[in-house]
Amino acid sequence: MQDEGRKEDDRHHLSMEPFKMEINCPTANLDRYMNTIKDTIASFKPIVYPEIVSNNS
Repeated sequence: MQDEGRKEDDRHHLSMEPFKMEINCPTANLDRYMNTIKDTIASFKPIVYPEIVSNNS
């Protein structure tokens, strides 16, 4: 039974590897990555929070 649980954990850990690689990416890529996230958030903000955007502007 314990071996079964350990296999599950290993599979979960392996599935997380791509995300760890994203986080540990070089700084040059990180700037582009952050800008992409900022652009994505900015494009959603007027749709998701119209009241907040209009009140603060």
